[in-house]
Amino acid sequence: MRNGARRNNVDAGASIDASAKISGDGGKVVLWSDVKNVQSSTTVNGQIVANAGKSGGNGGQIETSGHQLRIGEQVAVSSQAANGKAGNWLLDPYDIVVAAAGGTVTGTVLSTALKTTSVTLDTTA
Repeated sequence: MRNGARRNNVDAGASIDASAKISGDGGKVVLWSDVKNVQSSTTVNGQIVANAGKSGGNGGQIETSGHQLRIGEQVAVSSQAANGKAGNWLLDPYDIVVAAAGGTVTGTVLSTALKTTSVTLDTTA
């Protein structure tokens, strides 16, 4: 059995882009720390993009997983498709707290993301 990373961090100002540029589907971005390891954590504050090409295609898939997951206020996520189906952002920690502050993710961050991608919250708890 393979173990994933214990810590995975995307700092504010960092950018991951798996977008198609002209046509085609957006790519897949997976930010994952070992979900079964209580000490594992994934923290995201940067930009993650997996948009479809401008002339066609579907949005890509973005996954943020870890036993402990923290999505910062500065995060920007997009998997939009101007001429296709929007992609999905999966938040997959042990448990999720959606709160105004201090939780896994804020409602404001989710609301902003829903303008450009669908969002799935999934827990193992």
